[in-house]
Amino acid sequence: RYINEEGDELLRLDSDGERIWRVSEEKLQNKKDRYYFTEAIAVDKGELYISNLDLNREGSPSKVEIPYKPVIRYATPIFDTNDKRRGVIIANVFANSFLKDLGLESNIIKTEEHVAEKEYLIDKDGSYFVHPAKKKEWGGLNDLNTGENFTKDFPEISQDALSGNASAKNINGLAVSYAPVFFDENNKERFWVVLDTVSEDVVFGDVKSLRNTILVFGFLILLFVVLLALIISRSIAKPILALQ
Repeated sequence: RYINEEGDELLRLDSDGERIWRVSEEKLQNKKDRYYFTEAIAVDKGELYISNLDLNREGSPSKVEIPYKPVIRYATPIFDTNDKRRGVIIANVFANSFLKDLGLESNIIKTEEHVAEKEYLIDKDGSYFVHPAKKKEWGGLNDLNTGENFTKDFPEISQDALSGNASAKNINGLAVSYAPVFFDENNKERFWVVLDTVSEDVVFGDVKSLRNTILVFGFLILLFVVLLALIISRSIAKPILALQ
């Protein structure tokens, strides 16, 4: 999209991944009140602006588009020959295109409570982009504002994880690991958090299996040693008894 300095869309091209078409003028909108426009037009010449990841909104007043379309926007300001700002060029990227690369696409994660491994993608404010229970996704203030939050669900680690640290801990029978994802290479204060939880029964399954195998072999060896000791002791005691 090319949006002029007044926030009006002058040109918009849409794509479904296979074809590209120009949106008719009557469908173009004014975006002056959208945060990504006000922030993008303020950056310096030649710089790239990266928006938050959120649900796309359309209309005036803007409403979350249904079906939900999570997008991230890349933009740069446009200047004329006199170095006067003349708007911004903005590219919307649908989030599913890179959620697949992360292995965290919502529709491939099962929601059953008994699933041994669960994966999450979390905003820095604690709202979920990806959650095994889809009803908890996009609960942030700028999206569905449901109140669902990582801090409420994982109070033991939320502060550490949302501070940009990476770690692994055991919590209530789960092996929990998390790490930051820096989506803006020019600003290390902007990141998401990838979280993975696995049942300890799964994590330590091989260890427990090995332990059980060692116990079985240990018992068999002990039994063999006891029987061998009895045989040897009788073989020694028999001639002594006969001599007595």
